[in-house]
Amino acid sequence: APMRTWTRVAAVAAAAALLAGACSDDSSEETADTIEVVEESGGTSTVVDDTLAPSATDVSPTGLQTVTTDYGDALALSDGQVLYAFESDTEGTGTCTDDCAVKWPPVEPSQATEYEGAELGQITRADGTPQLTVNGLPVYTFSGDLPGEATCQGGDGVWWILTTDGQLNKDTGG
Repeated sequence: APMRTWTRVAAVAAAAALLAGACSDDSSEETADTIEVVEESGGTSTVVDDTLAPSATDVSPTGLQTVTTDYGDALALSDGQVLYAFESDTEGTGTCTDDCAVKWPPVEPSQATEYEGAELGQITRADGTPQLTVNGLPVYTFSGDLPGEATCQGGDGVWWILTTDGQLNKDTGG
């Protein structure tokens, strides 16, 4: 069983690195480093990737904060994960699903319940799960970012970080 566990961990690490590398070359190594075997019981293992799913015990999710990125100040969750909006979304509809939602996890409303600089709300996604909105825009984090990073700013010309007042920041540093 231990052989199978490490094979699975390696496969998950490779997949995470590929997902992260699709937007920024320098985030792929960091993403692979966050994967570890957390627990083994009865021959099964639990693999946790901190960048995809911060557990509720890691942070006290009460509000949004401002972090400074290479593209200026941006809105972030209490754990420092920068918020992105998907330009293809329309107000009230989150269209990043399936593989897209693995790479760009939708933010759950419980992760940010208060912020004075913009209007927070929520929508119900096609799969029935709730998603946080900022000024009506569904928001996501990027699985390849470490706290305070915005490595996929301008990704595919449709992923944008949010300014401190909840607007799209289209600065790509050029």
